[in-house]
Amino acid sequence: MDNQNNIIPQFQQPEKSTPLEKLLSKFIKKTEQYMNGTETSFQNQSASIKNLETQMGQMAVAISARVPDMLPSNTEVNPKESVKAVTTRSGVQLPEIHVKRPVANKEHVPSTDEEHVEQTE
Repeated sequence: MDNQNNIIPQFQQPEKSTPLEKLLSKFIKKTEQYMNGTETSFQNQSASIKNLETQMGQMAVAISARVPDMLPSNTEVNPKESVKAVTTRSGVQLPEIHVKRPVANKEHVPSTDEEHVEQTE
């Protein structure tokens, strides 16, 4: 028998990694980071989709409770309804404009192009 085969070394030299092993290790770490980020993004998107589904359900309930072909009856009075002057952002006040529309007969209704505009200063 050969004595060399039975000899066990007392200490082992640390294994040196090759450039390919280093590159592969770096690739694996980067891939794991990317996968973790993708998983987090996927979870955020799932939560957003769930919120949108809830909101769509609420909107569907609100729409189905409304009477078809009718507008909501809670109207508001326009607070600027009685405004008679126009002021631009630069502070210039525009003159009052009177629109004279000809009396409409049953045969002819004037279009907006045919209206006469008169300005008073």
